[in-house]
Amino acid sequence: FETGIEDTKVEEICQAAGVTKGTFYFHFAHKEDILLEMGVETATILNDTANRCVRADRGINDSLRTVLN
Repeated sequence: FETGIEDTKVEEICQAAGVTKGTFYFHFAHKEDILLEMGVETATILNDTANRCVRADRGINDSLRTVLN
């Protein structure tokens, strides 16, 4: 998506990811769906990391450094 979502073709995404168009469309109905999935995955990772910090009883500064890195 370096040139913008409108200018990026599914073929370019598939080539960069090393997958076929069939594989792409198996996972995503539209190329914009990748961006939504990335947001969900990022939020999940941040939440999991924050939960590990809480369970480990880490301080707020250490926890923030861990979550943001």
